[in-house]
Amino acid sequence: MFEALSDRFESIFNRRRNTGRLTEAEVDEVLREIRVALLIGATIAVIAGFGAGIIFGDRLLGGVIAVAILCNIALAGLSGVAIPVLLDRLDQDPAVSSSIFVTMITDSMGFLIFLGLAVFSGLVG
Repeated sequence: MFEALSDRFESIFNRRRNTGRLTEAEVDEVLREIRVALLIGATIAVIAGFGAGIIFGDRLLGGVIAVAILCNIALAGLSGVAIPVLLDRLDQDPAVSSSIFVTMITDSMGFLIFLGLAVFSGLVG
């Protein structure tokens, strides 16, 4: 799921990067894509958190899962834009290797965010 979100942001960036200029319509399209992605992500986070809270009988666990998903979505969006920009500045082709770095960042940091939130909330000791 997070790779699909970051892929959407990467494709938006790559389409805009090749033109050299941004028009008002393109900025509106990018903002619309970001709003749709955040709405979908927030909906999934709430549903997953609510479901986990019901299944495991622990509302705190459901809240931790929902917040971890939201943080991971934000991280996926940020890395999906920042990694291609960084690779472009380093004169590397972003289309070749950015997905590997974005996947590594979202997977490893998502795990760290979830465990960190679980410890911080007092869910585990």
